[in-house]
Amino acid sequence: MVSVEPEILDFASQDGKEKTKLKAEITNNSNQKLTMKIVDYPDGLANPVLRRNYLNPNSKTELLVKLNRRVKLDRMEKSITVELDDKDKTRFTIPLKKDVTKKKPPPKTYTAPKPVKKEGG
Repeated sequence: MVSVEPEILDFASQDGKEKTKLKAEITNNSNQKLTMKIVDYPDGLANPVLRRNYLNPNSKTELLVKLNRRVKLDRMEKSITVELDDKDKTRFTIPLKKDVTKKKPPPKTYTAPKPVKKEGG
């Protein structure tokens, strides 16, 4: 009925900058017009917005997701659930993920002290 690309919104930084906004493209693969609504999301953590809440047959729209910058998380696994207005009230879930691996400082190496030459010894 619908497809979502990418299937997972991964907020992990890849260039050192923290990602706070991502989007997913939702495509209506059916031959009927669909209306969508967001029915569940991590309130206070993410703000999802559908660019359009309807999809004509074979058309696309975007789901924009903005993370709350005040919430600092290194790891997160949450999701957004969208419901369609078809007769079955079909739902689909878009996972949100974040796994920031903090770089560990290099291990400290032990350097033996240099022997001290005793004078007049």
